[in-house]
Amino acid sequence: MKRDSRFDIAKGFLILLVVWGHFTQIHFSVNTPGFLVRWIHLFHMPAFAFLAGYFSSDKSNQTKKFFSFLVPLVVIQIAGLTIDYYFLNFKTLASMNILQPRLGLWFLGSLIIWRIFLLPIFKEIQTIYAIIIASALGIISGTSEDFGSFMMLNRTFGFFPFFLIGAFSKNKKIIWQKFEMRQIAYTSIIFFISSIAICYAIKDLPWKYLGFMNTPETFRTIHTDLSELIFIAIPGRILSYLLRFAFIAAILSIIFYSWKKESAWLKKQAPGILTLLKKANRAIPLKKFGQFSMYIYLLHMLIIQPLQHLNFSVPNHLIFLHLIVGEELFQIIISFTICVALCYMLTSKQIRFIFKNILQPDMSWLLKQKSRQAQIVQFQPKQTDPSDQFKTGQG
Repeated sequence: MKRDSRFDIAKGFLILLVVWGHFTQIHFSVNTPGFLVRWIHLFHMPAFAFLAGYFSSDKSNQTKKFFSFLVPLVVIQIAGLTIDYYFLNFKTLASMNILQPRLGLWFLGSLIIWRIFLLPIFKEIQTIYAIIIASALGIISGTSEDFGSFMMLNRTFGFFPFFLIGAFSKNKKIIWQKFEMRQIAYTSIIFFISSIAICYAIKDLPWKYLGFMNTPETFRTIHTDLSELIFIAIPGRILSYLLRFAFIAAILSIIFYSWKKESAWLKKQAPGILTLLKKANRAIPLKKFGQFSMYIYLLHMLIIQPLQHLNFSVPNHLIFLHLIVGEELFQIIISFTICVALCYMLTSKQIRFIFKNILQPDMSWLLKQKSRQAQIVQFQPKQTDPSDQFKTGQG
């Protein structure tokens, strides 16, 4: 099947924000622009979960999928533990939780649970009831300590509704056609710009009481106090789901409308915008980033985490540029440029050649071995009872 470049562009945009979000959280030397980090976290992982669900199928070979996720998960987890063990001066190995996903690996672990175990079950349930049950599990996962840090199960169940709805939307052509409508795309652009402005305007408010925007803790914080649970956690998560689905729809609408093949209107009415988009795509190849997003996702933290231990920070001044744009905006520009360069490097042919067998292991040999065993069992001569032969001879 031919790849749809629009989905690659969407994944490329999201994975770039993943890297940028991690980088800005760790490496800013002045106050981190919290509004920007929280704005990114409002949609980038929910959208990733939605797209992962869209490309999932319970009819695909589950054994192959399981090992294709498990191998990179184990390898990068060991690498993350090794980095922590080295930089923490060999003093906290006993306290390290092996089942605590490192380097953002919770998403890969969640994919295994979503695709291999949960999706086949929820596919058997009527769509509306399946979504309600998944959403209830997502809400409950933030109310019990049993869903705490163990394998990040609170995030696994918290983001599962996005994955499930993505899987259910696979064959809903009417929904995807609406994403290409000009009116929805323009509304989405206004929504995006307004959301940034709102996040900036309320950046000094106590985020604890804005549960729907308290990111990334929205699907990680455990609420055990009853009043906090009733009046903050549950309403916050419900509003969080609605807000994040609005962001997902806005992202897909903007991308689908901007890159759709039939969009002759943009060429006629706004050729300048189209030219700008083409130049931006050449400078930041989102399509390529999306095609090889797995490399960026799994490898970027192997670079960012050691820098964190080394107390690396983004410079807040350079010649006189920081005086012109301000230190905060200057750091945003520098950090974004570094992240784009990092994505370039991690999707290069050399990096893909080195890490291909680890990050995208070919598990066909396992399937062939199983098929051979099945053939041996199928064609093995059946042992007959001598008494049956005697009876047959008598007959």
